Amino acid sequence: MLIIGIIVLAVGVYSMLITLSNIITMHSMRMRKQNETPKVSVCIPARNEEANIERCVRSFMEQDYPNLEIIVLDDNSDDSTPEILRRLSEEDSRLKVMKGKPLEKGWRGKVYGMKQMLEVASGDYILFTDADTMHKKCSVRYGVDLLLTNNAKMVSGYPEELADRPISAACVSIIVLNTMFYLPVFLQNRFQKTPFAMAIGQYMMMEKKSLLEVGGVEKIKNANDDDVNMARLFCSTGHKQIFANMKYALSCLMYPNFKEAMKGMERGFISAIKFTPLMCALMPFAFLLLLGFTLLPLLSVLGLIFLHLSLPSILFALGTLLLYTAYAVITNYHGFKSPVPLMGMCMFGICTILLVRGLWHQIFKKEIDWKGRKVTYES
Repeated sequence: MLIIGIIVLAVGVYSMLITLSNIITMHSMRMRKQNETPKVSVCIPARNEEANIERCVRSFMEQDYPNLEIIVLDDNSDDSTPEILRRLSEEDSRLKVMKGKPLEKGWRGKVYGMKQMLEVASGDYILFTDADTMHKKCSVRYGVDLLLTNNAKMVSGYPEELADRPISAACVSIIVLNTMFYLPVFLQNRFQKTPFAMAIGQYMMMEKKSLLEVGGVEKIKNANDDDVNMARLFCSTGHKQIFANMKYALSCLMYPNFKEAMKGMERGFISAIKFTPLMCALMPFAFLLLLGFTLLPLLSVLGLIFLHLSLPSILFALGTLLLYTAYAVITNYHGFKSPVPLMGMCMFGICTILLVRGLWHQIFKKEIDWKGRKVTYES
């Protein structure tokens, strides 16, 4: 029991140290308002986004940045997205609406849309963003200032994530495990190690010249996680990419309800599962680890009751407290609203379920429906 208590304490200490280090790094990241205003091409792929697209596009029409164009690609929508875009384009000459070409074999839908917009973009910088985002007036300037101040070629980061109810937000909060466990932002921004390169598709601003130098979006044309793969492509080719706090620049209603949140987050688990010998060996460990994290608070209480205040039970409880406090701190920092910071058990439980569902999909189904398209995953 003493060894288990020490392990749990070590996990709690590690998660808290990574969390605090990342918060300090992102909060203190250098950013100076620049006199330069290079042209920015805002690129928004949209497929059946009638509920979101007007809000997103108008948020760019109201930017305080003077030198931008807005490119929206209607990716063969069968709802009222095209009509909304046509009306908006009559209000603002900076808005260019493109009709997406039929999806070519070997491409993912979103990435193929990015390719088409890149071909017509005239800006020195490209901002790829999603139709379900809403940008504050400073959003474009915020990204440009971050890039120029830090001499970087690509910047991304988590926006303020919105949700219809707490359970949906708890599901989306799985993304913070990157800054709570995995990604040392200070070391990555400084030393640029490819395995730790991180991005999120809701906000990816990059220098166009650098994007073309790394091979453009063709290099990630069949990637499930186009954002992370783009960051790793930049990093591996010597083009500096940074991960920043973007909640001051935009917010995002990633999924309209819990069912869609589960379906969307499941895609990430499916794409992460590869049936390599190492992955097969780690899968049972990953399941037990997530299940264990879910049950830690209950096990801690039982330990204190039945083992009294023994050293193992105290270490176990202290490690649990640190782990769940780290989750509360990092979700609060990334803009998740109460009571999400207190829903750590729920988040870890959802992770466990999604791991099992992702494994099932890879073994038996291999594809899911996403925005009217069949998406196939390689195992």
